[in-house]
Amino acid sequence: TARRSIGKAAGVLNQAVICLYADRLEPDGGFKATAQSLFDYVLGRNALGHSFVTGYGTEATRHPFHWIYNMQKVAIPGWASGGANGQAGAADSLLAPVIKAGTPPAKCFVDAGRNEGSYASNEGETSENAALVFVAGMLGG
Repeated sequence: TARRSIGKAAGVLNQAVICLYADRLEPDGGFKATAQSLFDYVLGRNALGHSFVTGYGTEATRHPFHWIYNMQKVAIPGWASGGANGQAGAADSLLAPVIKAGTPPAKCFVDAGRNEGSYASNEGETSENAALVFVAGMLGG
């Protein structure tokens, strides 16, 4: 079966990108503030109080589902993980019991990066990391 991350962080970051482009079209429309709120979600202002970015915050992702972490046990600082994922149909063996226990979707996250880790909630893909860099740059400058 194909493994793919469908965690919430990717969607949230992509919404922030859209808001930042909308801010260019309508600077006083509140879009930049919305983008900041979305970015804050990824950085830890969420139901878990967990930053889905390695090396950022006191409760940051420490064990991303990524080949470098798997081989070297090194979490690249600034790498976005997938984020909370309450979709039972796409759950891996570590996330499925969390969902089946009735955990609210916003709290369905497993910070595990070994071979059988939680790719469904903890895998950071290039596309969401590109969005992370874009949003951080646009909000920081």
